[in-house]
Amino acid sequence: MPLLLARQPAGGRRPVAARRPRGWPLAGAGALLLALVVVARTVDVAAYLEATRTRVEPLGALAPGAFVVVYVVATLLGVPGMPFTLLSPFLFGPWPAVAVMIVASGGSAAAAISRATLSWRAWPGPRASPASPRCSRRTTGW
Repeated sequence: MPLLLARQPAGGRRPVAARRPRGWPLAGAGALLLALVVVARTVDVAAYLEATRTRVEPLGALAPGAFVVVYVVATLLGVPGMPFTLLSPFLFGPWPAVAVMIVASGGSAAAAISRATLSWRAWPGPRASPASPRCSRRTTGW
């Protein structure tokens, strides 16, 4: 029903939505920023980046592929992908990192879909959804 044709509630008044305090999101953002500044001042990030580079350099041309494999496995296990995304430009340079992250993100998504499809098919018992046979036909061969 279009919004203009909707009936008014009894009494002609519209219900008033409960107001949320406006200061909490700003306070949360400030606390997060403060925590990041404290961590940046106390943790030697440059030393960790250099240690990671020294471990990746011996891999040579295989380093991007190894990075993609580690990224896919880590994200399938539930590890956040943001640290990998932030690390890749320091390892490979800005433009190669874009290509590496496109491949890694696509591989992670494909692996997650495959894992979900296989676990859905292996689920015992009848399917609750009426769309189940249709979904099964569409995902056959993945």
